[in-house]
Amino acid sequence: MYDDILNQIVTVDRPLGSTHPEYKNIIYPVNYGYIEGVIAPDGEEQDAYLLGVDHPVKQFTGRIIAVIKREDDVEDKWVVAPENVKLNQAEVAEAVNFQELYFKTTIHALYKKSCGVIIYRKKQNKFQYRIFIIVSTKIKNLELS
Repeated sequence: MYDDILNQIVTVDRPLGSTHPEYKNIIYPVNYGYIEGVIAPDGEEQDAYLLGVDHPVKQFTGRIIAVIKREDDVEDKWVVAPENVKLNQAEVAEAVNFQELYFKTTIHALYKKSCGVIIYRKKQNKFQYRIFIIVSTKIKNLELS
């Protein structure tokens, strides 16, 4: 029913391992491109991160798993992944941090959490996590950084 909305073709113009065309210190640890025919508020085609594909590609069909709202920019970024890849909000945040750390963002993800609750924060451009895992009737608290 929603295949035309969720399934999108990403044309990759910045493949995994490439450098940003303007800021040479930014190296893309993920594939990044655009959705042809979808015009974003900046007048260009909609930008998209492609996560869950660990090699450079030119084009990929996947489904939208998150939208990154940039509060200090005119455009949002879409996050696309293969059908079988389920990344939660924190995993998306970590994967796109290489570029999104320069913006104030909110991530609206299809998968909010994994096996419990993951609370994270960005401090000095690094993510810190606190994971609460529900085991039977007890809650285990794991702190990671």
